[in-house]
Amino acid sequence: MIPVRLPDNRRRKLPLRAWLWWSYVRTALVPLVVIEISFLVIYWLSVSAIYQGNVASLRKVSREFLNEIAEREAASIAGTLDETASLTTMLAAQAGRAIDTGTVRASEKARFVETADGVLYTPRNDGGAAGFYSSRSRTDPARLDKAARLAALDPVMIDLVHSHPRFTSVYFNTADSYNRIFPFIDALAQYPRNMDIPRYNFYYLANGKHNPERRAVWTDAYVDPAGRGWMISSIAPVWKAGRLEGVAGIDLSLRTVIDRLVGLQVPWGGSALLIDRRGSIVALPPRAEKSFGLKELVAHDYTGAILGDTRKPEAFDLHRRPATRALADAMDKADHGEMTLDLDGPHLASYRTIPGTGWRLLVVVPQAGVYAEADQLLARLTTVGWLMAGALLAFYVLFFAYLSLRARRMSDDLAQPFGRIAAILHGIERREYDHAFAGSGIRELDELGHRVARTAHLLGDAQTQIARHERTVMDALVHQRRLNLERTYLVRLLCHAVRTPLAVVDSSAQILNRKADTIEADQLRQRVGRMRAAIERISALLQTLVTFSDERAERTLGAQSGTSTDLAGVVRSVAADLADDRPLVLHGAETPILVEEPLAFVGVRAALDVLLRSACRGDAIIAVLTRTGNIVMLHLEAAAASSSEPLRPHVPLLDGDEVGKRVAGRIDAHGLLEVLGGRIGRREVPDSRGAVVEIDLDFSCAPEVAGATPVDVAARPA
Repeated sequence: MIPVRLPDNRRRKLPLRAWLWWSYVRTALVPLVVIEISFLVIYWLSVSAIYQGNVASLRKVSREFLNEIAEREAASIAGTLDETASLTTMLAAQAGRAIDTGTVRASEKARFVETADGVLYTPRNDGGAAGFYSSRSRTDPARLDKAARLAALDPVMIDLVHSHPRFTSVYFNTADSYNRIFPFIDALAQYPRNMDIPRYNFYYLANGKHNPERRAVWTDAYVDPAGRGWMISSIAPVWKAGRLEGVAGIDLSLRTVIDRLVGLQVPWGGSALLIDRRGSIVALPPRAEKSFGLKELVAHDYTGAILGDTRKPEAFDLHRRPATRALADAMDKADHGEMTLDLDGPHLASYRTIPGTGWRLLVVVPQAGVYAEADQLLARLTTVGWLMAGALLAFYVLFFAYLSLRARRMSDDLAQPFGRIAAILHGIERREYDHAFAGSGIRELDELGHRVARTAHLLGDAQTQIARHERTVMDALVHQRRLNLERTYLVRLLCHAVRTPLAVVDSSAQILNRKADTIEADQLRQRVGRMRAAIERISALLQTLVTFSDERAERTLGAQSGTSTDLAGVVRSVAADLADDRPLVLHGAETPILVEEPLAFVGVRAALDVLLRSACRGDAIIAVLTRTGNIVMLHLEAAAASSSEPLRPHVPLLDGDEVGKRVAGRIDAHGLLEVLGGRIGRREVPDSRGAVVEIDLDFSCAPEVAGATPVDVAARPA
């Protein structure tokens, strides 16, 4: 057995519009989307590659540039510091000569006032320098002369301050705590009265321990005891006979240093910082304060005298900051370098040691500033990319909408002709074949629709022909069946009809045999006549059988030989045969009733024979024969034998299964008359006249003939 694979109906069926839409998506949209996405991916990869290349180039260029800036500015600052150091050295030399050869002028000595606790100071500003001798030297009688001799430094100090605006103050400090400073200050109010100057960094950093080379050096940032805030100082020692006589110094305020650093042209939003020898921030520009999380100390709240060194907090020490510890370690190991710092964001840093000081110039720039142009280019390219993506998205949205509309229109254009084709096919299922296809504008669909419509017409014609043939065949079968039935009834009718004449012949023969010696000539002729009439009827019946059996009778039944049957004569013939048994009075037979039905003679005679022989013997039968158009009605009812006897029900043959049958001949009166297109009816008469039998026959009758009277056929014909 070969297995048959049934179609899989579990797959979801799509309507035509959805099918067209997904067809568009699969064949058009998906490739386009893939291409556009690939294009965008290539674009973004290209943008990323360009950005990374730009970043790498900018990183290299920026580091080189920062190194160059650090080196250049370090050299510039070194020049400035060297100049200041040279001036400090010159000032120290002048101080040494003043100590040795200075003139003690009375006017100068008159400027000083000694306090009760032994402080010697200048209370008034007369345009010269201020002097302050700590109470620590109050027992030295020569201190006033020494202070007066150092007045020889005033012109030099004044020239230095006036010619160099960056110098905050110029001073000379002695080992015995004398301070000569310009511009003038209120030293008594500013300094502690027992001030021990050699304990301050602007003095001891120049001693032999800290400065064995005896050259000019720079201090770390400190709070100026003179009240001018945070300072750095260039100091130079004055040695006499192996003894440190004093230290000359020039002060620069951190504000001045910071302003100089701010003035450096550092690109990309960067800044320059000054780092001392120990890794502490000397000067922090405002631009870098946020990055380092510090606030530069440029002013000081002098609530009291400065009794010693006041250095910057540990927060300014790079070694103590996690973000800058690696940088501080690198500075300790090399005099220049670069690295990346993570401050308030990635920063690029480059440092360079300032010659002669040990300080470092640190240049720091935010990485975002270095990569700003690359980031801006990336942002522009990203914007372009998003614009392209947005444009593509908008295009595809509009394209999708267009395709959806197009799919809807195409589905309508296709669905309508398909629907008309389906309607034609459904009509064919309902056996409706008259269809027309209006057209669709699509050649293939038009051809299909017209062919389906033409096929429907052909099927309709074929069905019509088939139906016609079926009707013809059915009519032929019905006709053949009727003919067969008629032949069967004809045979039965003939058998019954022949039996009666044969009975007449046999009866006459028996009478003649019994009464041969005594029968009279008239009676003999009567009997012989009856025998001849019976034999003629038998001959007529046989001729009817032969005629009906002819094949041409199937086509021209009722019209062969052009003969007609007189129903009145048929009734009279039956009445003559039954005259010995019962009288029959016939009304309405005066005018012959001719019918063009060859079986009428046999059928009507046989049916009447059955009906009349089934009635009570001896009763008279009244027969009324009437005609209305093609309808012939035979009305039968019983009549009493005498007027004194009541009528009896005498025609019971229409009740029950035995109605219309003669048991001896097995002839069915109903069937006999149905073959002829007739019927038998029975009704009770309420006035006790008995039952009435009515026979209706629908024949093709000949024209009526007027006139005639009732015929009494009770007597036998001669």
